[in-house]
Amino acid sequence: MSSRFYVSITPRPASMNSEQREQNAMRDLHSHESLTGLPAKSEFLSDLESALNMAAQGRASFIVLFINLDGFRSVNESLGYEIGDQLLYEVGHRLRSAMRPQDIVAHFGADEFMVLAHNVSSLQGIDSIIQRVQRSISSPYSLGDELLTFSASTGVVINSGNYNAPDEIIRDGSIAVHQAKTLGKARHQIFDISMYQQAMLQLGMEGDLRRAIEEDEFVLHYQPFISLETQEIVGFEALIRWDRPGYGIVMPQDFISVAEKNGLIVPIGNWVLRQGCKQLGEWSRQYPEKNLHLGINVASPQISQSDVVGELTKLLHKHQLDAQKIELEITESGIIDNPVAASDVMNALKQLGVQLSIDDFGAGYSSLSQLYRFAFDILKIDRLFISQLCDHYDSSIVFVEAIIQLAKNLGMRVVAEGIENEEQFRKLNEMGCDIGQGYLFSKPMPHDEVVKLLESNQCVAT
Repeated sequence: MSSRFYVSITPRPASMNSEQREQNAMRDLHSHESLTGLPAKSEFLSDLESALNMAAQGRASFIVLFINLDGFRSVNESLGYEIGDQLLYEVGHRLRSAMRPQDIVAHFGADEFMVLAHNVSSLQGIDSIIQRVQRSISSPYSLGDELLTFSASTGVVINSGNYNAPDEIIRDGSIAVHQAKTLGKARHQIFDISMYQQAMLQLGMEGDLRRAIEEDEFVLHYQPFISLETQEIVGFEALIRWDRPGYGIVMPQDFISVAEKNGLIVPIGNWVLRQGCKQLGEWSRQYPEKNLHLGINVASPQISQSDVVGELTKLLHKHQLDAQKIELEITESGIIDNPVAASDVMNALKQLGVQLSIDDFGAGYSSLSQLYRFAFDILKIDRLFISQLCDHYDSSIVFVEAIIQLAKNLGMRVVAEGIENEEQFRKLNEMGCDIGQGYLFSKPMPHDEVVKLLESNQCVAT
């Protein structure tokens, strides 16, 4: 399919002098972005203002799509900016070809594209446009020696007569695309007022989170790791909770995304690291015969933006901990976000002696490559696959068996997350899974309940 790009053409009289030609050339340069050939941000905002004026007169309806590529930063980090630029050009080319002639496609900068689609007045029409966007972006890209696949998160704003300026649409579209990204890859969200209200709540939450760090309002709960063979407790995973004044206990899914967005995830993550090591040190002295391990989640920015190796070295010495009893849990997306920095830091952590665990395995899009690139000690199977083991899907059983066998061949221990019933437990044990975690054994519990459990010498929490 041939591509269609907007090109600014200005009629030039024969008498045009060099100064006039230079002025026109500069106007063309500013109205169209040189990397993709699409209209630039300023030109798009001008078109959007015109659309608002026409809509106010009852002459047109429109929607705006906010398109953000999933995982684009990893391309620049791992393959270089030249490949990244080629990808952006190709995405722009595909989007322009997928849209109708009257639609305006623009490159808003970085990995963000915008579409102004006129005369779309039904949810069916919106869905049709979104499907065209997803299909155009998801086809494989041949860039240099690489064959890549990508998806995009999309936010949609419907002009319903309540917008007066382009900035208001940009604000709401940004909220919608952020919401789409929190739901996972290749998702879309149509803006509604509840999203704006939630964004305002999160804005207030940011200030409260900063205070929470200063006032030490966070607590850790601990969920047991159970040996599937002996059914004994072999360790715990440390899980953060926020005891927010006036609200009570706030779960991590309700505040971690705010912390990530506003640069607070590193100090919060470092607090978890310090508190977790302190607690494991106390348990190791009180219950040395149990040989407990502790899993601690490490966020991507902790890998790329902080001295996690230096911090952990100090904590191991301070609390007299065996490094091998610390299991740092890192998600696939955390590695993909910055693979170069991750490789250096993870090699240093391995030299320190800590155990590295790849968390939520199977939920990302480059799982196998990460197993070979990074020397993980532990593989945690994502709870989604565990939940399907009892649904009589042969493919789920085969998939989990294959993951376990692959991990064993690579010398890794396997942890199954989200075990909730005896049948899942039995099947995983038969497959050779080492460790289980889930509500079948215990929900996460505060420190005082952990102490009662350990002193009772129960094999499995109930």
